[in-house]
Amino acid sequence: MVAKPNGKGWGMKEAGEFLTRVRMLRNRIAHHEPIVHLNLPKIYQEIVTTTGWLDPHAEAWIWQHCGFSDLCPAGPIV
Repeated sequence: MVAKPNGKGWGMKEAGEFLTRVRMLRNRIAHHEPIVHLNLPKIYQEIVTTTGWLDPHAEAWIWQHCGFSDLCPAGPIV
């Protein structure tokens, strides 16, 4: 979730696509569907970064208190 190559930030389309991806991940988890094939560290990073745009204190709190990085392997699960 970085700026586009032209240096501009996200528009409504990009934000909507991202939020749709987050919603679909939430639905997969809620319906006990497999998620191990997804790039979970990247998705986690995007979610935390987006949280920081809304509330920098919340982002800092997540980095300090969340154990996701300790639980999720850096590489793919095989």
